[in-house]
Amino acid sequence: AGLTHELRDDFADMADILYNQYLTIYQQADECQREILTSAFYREFSTRMGARSKVLLFFQSDKLVGHALLLLDGHLLRAMYFGRTHVRRDGFYHYMLFIIVETCIQMGVPKIEFALTNYEIKLSTGSYLSPIFLAIKSPWPALNFVTGFFYRLFNKVNHPVKKHVFRDV
Repeated sequence: AGLTHELRDDFADMADILYNQYLTIYQQADECQREILTSAFYREFSTRMGARSKVLLFFQSDKLVGHALLLLDGHLLRAMYFGRTHVRRDGFYHYMLFIIVETCIQMGVPKIEFALTNYEIKLSTGSYLSPIFLAIKSPWPALNFVTGFFYRLFNKVNHPVKKHVFRDV
């Protein structure tokens, strides 16, 4: 598809563009919408985190079409947020995850943590799911038991099957 990519440490000058790409994905999300980022977030993330902050830029015919915001956290590369110019079902997300894995290997980082959602696609890259524990507390102590009960009742957790992707060496 003519896609290329570039890894950058300093991307503060691109904050507005990256924010707009992020917002395009955020507005289409039907699984989980987390916090809403801003241009200032991208600018400050790049500036304050220095070389630990990274962005993978994806180009098609020399035009920026998407990005993955990364954070190098010791021996862990966190793929935090994604953005795209247009939302399409065309395999771009698979390509993006492949390039993140490849980048992690090239950087010598032993572990990647992907953001939430899109479990099936991530499992196809060799990922595995690990539980996230939430604490829910009501300001009225008597409701805490009821709150937890109803949360468990209405929050159905799907359990995708782990896929064997890489051969054992």
